[in-house]
Amino acid sequence: MKPEVSAGLIAFASAVITSILAHWLMFRRLRRQFAERYRTVYFEKQLASYQKLWSLLKPTSLYPGEDAIIFETDPGPQFDPANAKAFCRAITDFFFSEQGIFLSKDVRKALFDLRGALEEIGKTGSSGRRFTISRNQVQLVRDSAAQLITVMRNNLGLRNLKFKIEDLGVKRKDTWIPDPPKNPGC
Repeated sequence: MKPEVSAGLIAFASAVITSILAHWLMFRRLRRQFAERYRTVYFEKQLASYQKLWSLLKPTSLYPGEDAIIFETDPGPQFDPANAKAFCRAITDFFFSEQGIFLSKDVRKALFDLRGALEEIGKTGSSGRRFTISRNQVQLVRDSAAQLITVMRNNLGLRNLKFKIEDLGVKRKDTWIPDPPKNPGC
C-alpha cells in the first residue's frame, strides 16, 4: 500500500474518531446542562412549596395567637380541637395542591406524623371544646413540629450557621470592636 493511501486512511479514521468523540462529549455536556436546569427549576418549586408550608405551621408555634392548637393556661395546657381540625384540613388541602407534589418523602412523613399526633390527641377530647392535655402530649406535638421543620430546613440546605471571625478573613485588630481599655480605673 502506498504511503499516501495509508496516511489518508489514518487521517480519515482519526477524523471519524475525533468527530464521534466530539459529538459524545457535546451530548454529555448538553445532558448535564439540561439536568442542571431541571434541578434548578425543581429546587425553586420546592423552595416555594416549603415557604407555603412554613406559613401553614403557625398554629403549631409556641406563640401563634388565637389560631393556636395548644394554649398554655393556668390549670395546664389546653388543646383546641377546632383549631387542630382547621390545621389538619389546611395541611391536607396544601398536600393536594400543585405545591404539595414538591414535598420530599421525608417532609411528607414528618408532616403526616404531626397531623397524626394531632388527630390522636383530638380523639381523646369532648364535643369540640378545649380540653386539658398532658405535658407528654404537648411534647409529642412540639417534637413532631420540630422534626418537620428540621427536615424541611435540611432538604433546602439551610443550617444554623455559626461563623468564626477568622473564617471570614477578618483579623480581630481590623474590626470595629475596640480593645478593652488597659487601665479601666482612669
